[in-house]
Amino acid sequence: MLNETLKIVARVTRKSSAYSLVSLMLLGPSVQAYAAPLNLATVPLFVKNSVEPNIFVTLDDSGSMAFAYTPDDRVSGYDAGYGYVCRPNGCSNGNWVFIQRKFASPDWNLQYYNPDTNYVPPKKADGSSYSTTFTNAYVNGFKPDVNGDGTADKTDLSNDYFPTFVYTPSTSTGRSHSYSLSTEIALHPLLDFGSGGVVRANSVGLGQPAYYYRYDPSKCSSKVASDNACYRYVKVGSESGKTAAESKQNFANWFSFYRTRVFAAASAASLAFEAVGDTARLAFQALNKCNGFNNDCEGWTGTDVDSRLRPFTGSHRDGFYNWLSIAPASGGTPLRSAMVRAGAELTRTGKNSAYAFQPGNIEEPLIECRPSYHLLFTDGLWNGSLSTSYGNVDNTAQTMPPVSPASEFGAQNYTPIGPFKDSASNTLADIAFSQWFNDAQPSMADKVPTFVPAKSGTPAENFWNARNDPAHWQHMTTFTVGLGFGAMLNDPDFNGDTFGGDYSALVNGTKTWPSAISNSSNNPYDLWHAAINGRGKFFSADDPNTLVEAFRAVLAGIQDRTATAAAPASDSAIVEGADFAYAANFNSENWSGDLRAFALTADDSETLKVAETPSWSAGAQLASRASDTRNIKIANGAGVLVDFEYANLTAEQKAQLSRNTLGETDALGADRVAWLRGNSTLEETRFRSRGQGASRKVLGDIVYSAPLYVGAPSSLNLDKIEGFALTDPNSYEIFKKVQAERRPMVYVGANDGMLHAFDANTGREVFAFIPSEVVPKLNKLTAIGYKHEPYVDGELNSFDIYDPSSSTKWRTILVGTLRAGGRSVYALDITDPDEVKLMWEISGTMALRSTVRTSLGHVHGKAQIGRLHNGKWGVIIGNGYNSANGRSAVLVLNAVTGETIKVFDTAVGSSGDPNGMAEPLLADVNGDFIVDSVYAGDLHGKLWRFDLINTAISTKEAILGTPTAHARTNGTAVSNWKIAEGRPLFTAVAPDGARQSITTRPQLALHPFGDSYLVTFGTGKYIEEDDGELNPSQVNSFYSVWDRSVLDKTKVNGTFDRDDLQQQKLLVFEEQQYVSDINGELKTLNNTIKRLTRETVEWMTYDDTPPYDPPVVNERGWFLDFVEYADDGTGNATAADPINRGEMMLTNPIVRGTGSEPIVFFMSSTPLLSLCESGLENYIFGLSAAGGPPKTRQFDLNNDGMISDGDYNSDDAAYGSGNNLAAVKIANTAGGLNILGQNIVITTPDGVEITKTDFGVDDGRQTWRQLR
Repeated sequence: MLNETLKIVARVTRKSSAYSLVSLMLLGPSVQAYAAPLNLATVPLFVKNSVEPNIFVTLDDSGSMAFAYTPDDRVSGYDAGYGYVCRPNGCSNGNWVFIQRKFASPDWNLQYYNPDTNYVPPKKADGSSYSTTFTNAYVNGFKPDVNGDGTADKTDLSNDYFPTFVYTPSTSTGRSHSYSLSTEIALHPLLDFGSGGVVRANSVGLGQPAYYYRYDPSKCSSKVASDNACYRYVKVGSESGKTAAESKQNFANWFSFYRTRVFAAASAASLAFEAVGDTARLAFQALNKCNGFNNDCEGWTGTDVDSRLRPFTGSHRDGFYNWLSIAPASGGTPLRSAMVRAGAELTRTGKNSAYAFQPGNIEEPLIECRPSYHLLFTDGLWNGSLSTSYGNVDNTAQTMPPVSPASEFGAQNYTPIGPFKDSASNTLADIAFSQWFNDAQPSMADKVPTFVPAKSGTPAENFWNARNDPAHWQHMTTFTVGLGFGAMLNDPDFNGDTFGGDYSALVNGTKTWPSAISNSSNNPYDLWHAAINGRGKFFSADDPNTLVEAFRAVLAGIQDRTATAAAPASDSAIVEGADFAYAANFNSENWSGDLRAFALTADDSETLKVAETPSWSAGAQLASRASDTRNIKIANGAGVLVDFEYANLTAEQKAQLSRNTLGETDALGADRVAWLRGNSTLEETRFRSRGQGASRKVLGDIVYSAPLYVGAPSSLNLDKIEGFALTDPNSYEIFKKVQAERRPMVYVGANDGMLHAFDANTGREVFAFIPSEVVPKLNKLTAIGYKHEPYVDGELNSFDIYDPSSSTKWRTILVGTLRAGGRSVYALDITDPDEVKLMWEISGTMALRSTVRTSLGHVHGKAQIGRLHNGKWGVIIGNGYNSANGRSAVLVLNAVTGETIKVFDTAVGSSGDPNGMAEPLLADVNGDFIVDSVYAGDLHGKLWRFDLINTAISTKEAILGTPTAHARTNGTAVSNWKIAEGRPLFTAVAPDGARQSITTRPQLALHPFGDSYLVTFGTGKYIEEDDGELNPSQVNSFYSVWDRSVLDKTKVNGTFDRDDLQQQKLLVFEEQQYVSDINGELKTLNNTIKRLTRETVEWMTYDDTPPYDPPVVNERGWFLDFVEYADDGTGNATAADPINRGEMMLTNPIVRGTGSEPIVFFMSSTPLLSLCESGLENYIFGLSAAGGPPKTRQFDLNNDGMISDGDYNSDDAAYGSGNNLAAVKIANTAGGLNILGQNIVITTPDGVEITKTDFGVDDGRQTWRQLR
């Protein structure tokens, strides 16, 4: 550690002069690919999320799955006088089936067609949908050619429909049936497609148009659903609310894919597993026909399928979907044996281990952090024997596995308590509990991520809270789904929520679990109990629609846990305000965020001190705030801000919010708006939960949008720019006086779809804004099992601009981008924080100039704001990634209107070879505070300079000191703004010629000659999914190149490459010890450092002999590759081949020091090799911008708060008096760095590290050179 670790931060910015720059870490995002094929990441790459789960699926294939009714009691009993249909084996007592009207009604038989349900056709392995039609409806929609004779078995539902009682999927025709009729038979007869199917000639009556009944108490005197007289006949296609075609297609979908339990289960599974990615590992089994995980799993067709644990892709995905389509329905319900088989899979070793690198192929390296889940589905009461006795596991004291590494919960052992214990033995609950608490792989390191959404108690209380899964060891988590048990789960009461109803009574012991045994009516409770003991969830479905929802909810819950299984809390950004440091963070366990204020002080040595306890938490305040009191705005169709209420939305916005994540329309639009505002009414039932009580979180995760502090106007020299006297009513000076008492605010974007504005003194949310670009995907935020997406994830910037059309003449504006949240830029007038106004929004889809539409991508980095030479104030952005044309560009927009002023299209890149521009740097070269040039780099490794001046003047005319191109003017023609010299300033390539992407903002430093600049920048790409993996074949570099022409146009840069630069070489890292003496207490601190060779940069070649020819340009700068050379012991590199550890530069460099040796600070980053670790391993560099190590050390290596002799050690003597220390290691860091005063600030997973530095006179910001 460099210095004291505090629970804050990642990137630090300082609100000081008007023209300071903010350092930004560029990491990777995205959701939508537009035209360019960059696979931008949707989850921060440093949050390791590549370890997908093992999923074991058990589906019931017992005989009751052939039933076309739910629940079972819909056909029990017998009432004299009613007609019945006999089963194929005769009409003996108990074998009849009633053909009453209520059987053909969803109000009685929940399996029957319900016109209020949208029956979505199931999916195939390739993502396409099955299909059927009303007039040619398949009897078996999954296998239309049931007989295998090449002819589909189908019926015309318009005139030949008979309700189904039982249908065995493998049959279509067969023997006759016996019927006994009475006077009160239903309008249409009921048919049994039992063993052998149906013979039309022997059925009662003739086929009818498809129909159903609805319960209508006006039709009867009893007013009860069991009374057959209370039902009203409805012919399909005659209903109101849908067109006849829609109703008929919906009925056909139900008939072919949902009318029986086995069909509904297959449909539900196909739709749910569509969302499971290719990298998840899946194994599947049934209870009877395919009773194990093997390579000869069969359905009713007899075709073998490999059901062993394999990646869910290719032939394995095909096999699973084929297995669903041929699921049989015959046999008993031996659930317990199936659960035992699933758990046994976790104990396997060798290449078929559940933790093998590639199961079935490659065993090592074993992935210790891979979680495992069991999805168990049934429609019946478990029965059958159990070969191994488990006993009453949950009512027996248990010794829990030792946890390594140490768990946050400490050592825990089990003493029987509710809701886990019961009085029965060998139950599903006993098996699930055993599979949870037993370490399936005792010899393996315990690295399985925990899932702890409920954290309101002590460590022991949190550990034994069944909502949490705190197990680090390899174990099974159990999810159960029951069909048709709703009416049976009434004591204790299950109200649809695993942890609702009588759950609390089961916890405190006032209720107990009913005893479960084979074929007992208590067995549905065992499914609920098993899910609790297995730390999963139980879902009860009673109809096809809720069955689909249940399967989706299970997989969403698994996805939810998998997505949170990486780095938990991670601080993301900090900004300094008047008396506070404002720190933003996020938690990937629930994708929540927070903004906290910490008191900020400095001691006499200017060492920064930050309070350990926050003064306030915005996240905590929002969680407890009434949702209807929040001031949330959205733009209406006219671009005017309105309250974010459902009634205020446009028709298009209402439609977008009234869809689920599959694009299916529902009636939950108003409820989603309420949820987005913070309402919790439908959480856990329809929408995802954001926690309860002290653990509740409403504010979304804040990842890349660093907080922005905006106080009273404080910029300097703006009246000089616009030519106003200080006393002029239109002057900036008057504006500052009027706004001097303006409420200070902190603005930050979050991935809850909003830009938030918080009172800087109290933390109360004053305002929130939803950009139009994110509205189409707001519905995803509410989904149970939410899969993280970026929303308002971009950087923010603010400045005071002159706008003669405004009443105040000057306006404080905020400009934001969305990064991967969308291809958009927006501007708000925040002059009055209580009356924020939308100035403009632009996106790649809005009707703007075609050059902007095709050039605008996902903008990474800040939009810069500055005064231009055409008299306008401008917003300048790098176009970002995945633009329509795939090229890199810099866009210059009117800051007041958002209209396009200029698009600098480099014409480099295409949709097939995508490019994009990173964050730009604005430069003012003559101190008049007007933008003269813009520097930016792109993905193709090209560094550009764009001149926003009158480039038409003579190249022989000196620029400085003359009122020409760089002088303040309101009349420079935009047409004269050009790409400097019409080509890149420099192109970065690796030693092997490979492209080196530039994804961060460059920085300028004064050249040693004092008349030109060095442009410092680094290379590295960390924005696509694949970038998260270590790539030691790609060499990245840091460069400092000489721009000779920016000050004096008599000097032309010409073309040059890395061969024209001096190479500095990194030496292999060393472990060093440093000793400090603080108040008489000696301490030793270990640090890992890197040294750098000190090669002199020969800028010019001088003639030493008369008549002394003029000096000639020699080397054009210097570079270092992020590879390590062996050290010869004197600070020089040996000739051996270097080691490439895959380092790259992902943060903006920072230049400090105004003397003869400006210091450039930057960070190199390497993804951690292990799949089970999150974060980045970083080295912080402090080098001379002119080349090599600086003359003095920049790091407080012994942690004594100063740069002193203690920051050297005995090994330094080998290198003489010179300093060749280049960098110091910061382990497992995912954030950026910045400078506050004479302090280096770096983020770590635990917070922030602050260390003293000393780079000369004041803080050396060189603000005269760098515009905001």
